[in-house]
Formats: sequence, C-alpha cells, structure tokens
Amino acid sequence: MEFGQRESDEALLQKPPAMTFKFAPTRLSRPNFLPPIVCSRRLYIQITLAIMLVAIVVIVRALSNMRVVFVQFHNESDTDGELVILPEDFSAPRGAYCLDGSPPAFYLRHGEISAENNWLLHLQSGGWCVSPTDCYHRSFTELGSSQSAHTSALFEGILSSDERVNPDFFTWNTAQFLYCDGSSFTGNKSGVLDVQSRQLYLRGGAVFETLIEYLLSHTSLATAHHVILAGSSAGGLAALLQADRLREKLPSSVKTLHVLVDGSLFVDQPDANQQHVMAEMLHNTYNLHNLRESLVLKECTGNLPEQVRWRCFLPEVFYKHVFTPMFFVNSLYDTWYSSATLSISCTRAGLCPPRNMQVLDRVKQAILQHSQDLLASGKNGVFLTSCPAHTMLPNPRFNSMKAGQLTSQDAISMWLKHNKKGYNVSESIDLNDSAHYCKLFY
Repeated sequence: MEFGQRESDEALLQKPPAMTFKFAPTRLSRPNFLPPIVCSRRLYIQITLAIMLVAIVVIVRALSNMRVVFVQFHNESDTDGELVILPEDFSAPRGAYCLDGSPPAFYLRHGEISAENNWLLHLQSGGWCVSPTDCYHRSFTELGSSQSAHTSALFEGILSSDERVNPDFFTWNTAQFLYCDGSSFTGNKSGVLDVQSRQLYLRGGAVFETLIEYLLSHTSLATAHHVILAGSSAGGLAALLQADRLREKLPSSVKTLHVLVDGSLFVDQPDANQQHVMAEMLHNTYNLHNLRESLVLKECTGNLPEQVRWRCFLPEVFYKHVFTPMFFVNSLYDTWYSSATLSISCTRAGLCPPRNMQVLDRVKQAILQHSQDLLASGKNGVFLTSCPAHTMLPNPRFNSMKAGQLTSQDAISMWLKHNKKGYNVSESIDLNDSAHYCKLFY
C-alpha cells in the first residue's frame, strides 16, 4: 500500500498547477475584402477622383463634338466670316494696334476655287471717336479692341454667299476688316494717348496697311486679278480715303480695282439751328487722330491753307482727288445722318414738320449736286434712293431697296459691266410721298 500510495503522490506532484481564466468580451471586426493597404477613406478619395476623371473625359469629348458641329455648320452654311486676329509679331513691328493695344483683325470667308483670284474687301461702319473720353469708352468694345470682337460675323447683302442675293460676288473671297481704331482707318498718332491710366493707340492708317500686308503674305490676294474695296458709313469714308493707296500696294496681277462707298455722303450742311454738326465731328476726329500727317490726305491737304486742311476729311472734298473708279450708294434721306447731325428723327414716319422738311430738302439738293460732280468724270456711278435708310451693302436691303426700277445690287452690277444704265440711278421723291412706296423694302 505504501508503494501504490507513493506512485499516486508522485503523479499528483507532476501535474501542472491549475490555471485560472478571466472572461473577456469578443471583439468583432468588419470583413476585409480589400488589401490591407487600402483604407476606407482612401477608397472614397479614389472613387471621387475616378468619377471626376470620367466627367472630364466626357466634357472634353462633348466640346470636341460641338466644335466639329460648329465648324461644319459654318462650312456648310457659308454665311459667316471667321475672325482672324493678326499675330503680335506681325502687327507690333508695324506699330498697328486697335485703340486698346490689341492686334488688328478681320473676318474671312474663302470663296470658291473658280474665284480664287477675286477679292471683296469690306470696311465696317461705326462712326468715329472724336474725343479722348469717347475713345476711352470705345476701347472696351469691339469698336476699339479685337479682344472684344465676336468670333464670327454674319455676312449678308454684298458679302453673302447666296447667289440669289449676291449674284456678282457670292463666289468671291471676302474679308471684312474689324473697325477698331475710330478714325476711318486713317489715324496717324505715333505716340500713345493716356486716358484714365489707360494707354490708347490712334493708328488707323497703320491698321489698314498692316491688314493688307497680312492678306498679301498669307492669302491669294497676292495673286488677285479683280479687287473690290467697299465700305459702309465710316467704313465708306475709309474706302474713299484708302482707294488709291490700296492700288499702290496691290500686286501687278490686279487687273481691276473698284470702290463702293455706302451711306457715306456726309455733306457739310447746317441743321435747323444753323450748327454744322457733321463738319465739327469730322474736324475733331482730324485733330485728335493727327490726320494732318496722314499719307492718304497729303495730296488734298497740300493744296489748302493750314486752317482748312481738315476739310479733306469730308467726302465732298476728298473724292475730287481719287483716281480709282467709285460707286456711291446713298439715301437722299439718310437716317443716321438726319438723327445724329441734323437732330431730325421723323424720316421713317414721313410726317416731318415744315421746319425739318426744309433742312432735309436742302441736304437732298446738296447730295444731288455732288452726285452730278461725281458723274462728270465719266468713270464713277451713283445709286440714290428716296427711301429713308443708312447703309445698304452689307444687309438685306442690298437687293431690295430701289431707285426707280433698279435695286442697289442691279445698279452696281451694271456699273461694273460698263452698262451706262447703271451709272446714274437716282430717284428724287418728296419724303412724305415716298413713305408708302418704301415701306415694302424694310
């Protein structure tokens, strides 16, 4: 018994002591489906970035498609001119700037291959800036800055590519110069004009010549055969002033150059208060833009005393010095001229009081007299309608406004073809009597 007892005691001594356990709650964790390196916050960021990337790709593709549609629309419609802003390294060495210092620009529509060497150049309307403050405010608009210009311009009337509207020029290369200098493309101020801490450039002459030089070096104008220089309102005065200068710059390949002056017979006549508003407007422009140094005016100014040389900026004075054949399109009751320089706004109603009618009749007679002087050269032509209007060439009135049985489109076409019936197309009707006749043309 002692031996058995000893074995059992030894066995007990060899057993490890009893272990005591403390209760601890079980911790549950979310299943880990992603690699440990990706935490939930990083996952949200990655998803957000992925969504943004996809959105950017979609937007870029949409814009690309829109651009293709936009370009196709213009190519297919052939109604618009696309804005071309001259490179600064081309315009800056020539000192050519818009009022705000931006480069000159033009709207361009290439014509058909059959008319590759035919060019129509059109100068926009837009009045003049006659004071530093006027030029300052103008410099923030497309009348003073190529940076503010629309990317395209609707080409209508004589600029149209529709054969029904514009049968003579619908296939031609067409360029419309952005009017951003305020001086009828004639300014010649070498320095800058500081107005309210803004530097203004009054260099319209350099703008015109630089635009011509750019077209000569980058387009088929360098091999042109036939060129039309047209302008409306202030642009018409510019076409008149720049006609012979353009002839000097064009290549020897040019066979014909003709000028179309639209809504620009700004005669020096007093208003009802005996104020010469038109003359004062052009006189102020002449002084502000330093036109006394303008190359295009020198032949005219050289024959006049200093105090009256500014009058060369008047169409009725300057046209006598132009060699290039010209065709004038004008209303005998010009709506802009009447309201802006005569303070008469009743031309469309046909119910002007007698005092205003006397002023309008005096202006009409002055225009008719100047037209006879224009025709005396044997090479010029006129289209004078009694229908109240301002410009006609770049708008739908081009082939609807009539004088007698002919529209301005008819008359210009006949003049270019040397048909004598198109040289003098005039219809002088009393304003009140013409109201009913003309309402069909608006």
